[in-house]
Amino acid sequence: MLNRLGVAMNGFAVACACVCALLAMALPASAQNAAEIAAICAKAKPTAIPAGFLRKQMEAMRALWPELPEHLRHQDAVKEPADMDVQRYFTVLTHVKMEGGYVLDYVYHYDGLGGFPVLYARKKHAPAFAAEKDLNAAPEKKELTDWMRHVLVDATPEGWLEITLLSKYGNAFYLHWHALAFASGLAYDKKDLETLAKQFVPDGVELDEKAPPPDQKGIDTKKLQAADPDNCVRMSETHAVIELYTVSEVRGTIARESFAWTLKTPYGPPLTKEERLVCSGRNIVF
Repeated sequence: MLNRLGVAMNGFAVACACVCALLAMALPASAQNAAEIAAICAKAKPTAIPAGFLRKQMEAMRALWPELPEHLRHQDAVKEPADMDVQRYFTVLTHVKMEGGYVLDYVYHYDGLGGFPVLYARKKHAPAFAAEKDLNAAPEKKELTDWMRHVLVDATPEGWLEITLLSKYGNAFYLHWHALAFASGLAYDKKDLETLAKQFVPDGVELDEKAPPPDQKGIDTKKLQAADPDNCVRMSETHAVIELYTVSEVRGTIARESFAWTLKTPYGPPLTKEERLVCSGRNIVF
């Protein structure tokens, strides 16, 4: 069952699409964002993509992720030529590309709590930053790390799904220690969702959304029954809406995450909304 999920977090699952929730490009939605997304979704219609496309593209991204090398396991770590090249994402995500003259790059953050890559966009002929401290010292750091504004989409439904995967999972490689604890994977079909719901909440109690998130436990039966991972792309005249069903094996949660992209450049970052479908009530203590 875990193999079908595509959930792979070192030591607690296999074949995974990892993401560090702390670092994801898409930030938690405010109430205003949630209302705006709801209005956008009301106008968007399900749009077909090839069967298995989501799983295929996520597994292709994951196949590019190497093991974390030893030389990055310290502060002010400097990349080496053999390290992960994030430009390779565009060899498998063929419906998206960087804006002309720009490349996607990263530095590595490492501290006493773990490690993760920090993505940024730079001019093609500009020298790459050697270490995180160099990026932090750059006057244009804010503009550089707003890399999603330099990603172009071919305007197909597949393209909008790919830009969503890139925005959420682009920095999911080389995760270390606490970053892994905040990782999540994807569920690709209804059977996986239902099986995991029973695994996380065996007694099937209904979710009390009024309880604070750390104490929430249960299943939102209505939302789980309405879940439709096979129809994850919706389109309107002005927006593309992508819905991903994310699973945290560590926390025992399933969420529906919505990403609303404007069809005009620059496309991102998108408006986002997260809805909890299943909560195991596990408390994670570091």
